[in-house]
Amino acid sequence: MNTLADGFGMSTTTELRALHDRLLEVMPQGAEHKEGDCPICSVQAAETIRTQGGVMPEQFTQADIEAAVAAATGPLQQRLAELEAQATESEVGKAVAQAVGEKETQIADLQTQLDTATAARTTAETKLAEAETFWTEAISAHQEAVAVAARKEQRIGQASEIGVFNDDYIAANADRFAAMSDEDFAARLDEWKLIAAKAKPGETATPPATTAMVASRSDSGAGTGGSKLSRLAELRARNIDLRSMGGVG
Repeated sequence: MNTLADGFGMSTTTELRALHDRLLEVMPQGAEHKEGDCPICSVQAAETIRTQGGVMPEQFTQADIEAAVAAATGPLQQRLAELEAQATESEVGKAVAQAVGEKETQIADLQTQLDTATAARTTAETKLAEAETFWTEAISAHQEAVAVAARKEQRIGQASEIGVFNDDYIAANADRFAAMSDEDFAARLDEWKLIAAKAKPGETATPPATTAMVASRSDSGAGTGGSKLSRLAELRARNIDLRSMGGVG
């Protein structure tokens, strides 16, 4: 009977054992390796018996060894290739998953930064618009106040020049004079000038009882009529435009 060393080269045995051991190393978790059904394990057990001075069982003939080698080589090589492919795919999958995870994290961070920047820009734009509105209104109010003050000062001077009102009356009605439109104030000036022209020299007209300068009819006298000032006030109360009249008799 031929021994294992006589019928099977040492290098081939070594390669098969290395292949066998490598398969065991990459064997998936949960898989089971049955040594009794494994040709390599059986051959290795027989070789161990021989090297230790025992007797090789009669069933391990040269033909048995060759058959075991032939049966073990093909499936083992195929299985090794499958496991290596799975391991490669697993590693690639892990790498891809890790890279995708990192990119997704970066994208989420960038989106958060973009949201924050957009919110900050919107807030800044709103505050800028509010500030522009505030300053526009403030400037407009200041300009209006300056214009009103100038107009008030001018109209106080114009009313004082005519001489139909005393200073206290003019001061009390200065705001009302300043609020009048240019047309209305011009009309009042014409009326006041007419009153001043009809007044006696050196005489200061008495301020009217109302802001519209409406006098009571009771001021009129009997016979020849009341004073010219009362007549003018009466005409004013009747909405008669004094400017269209050449004079008042």
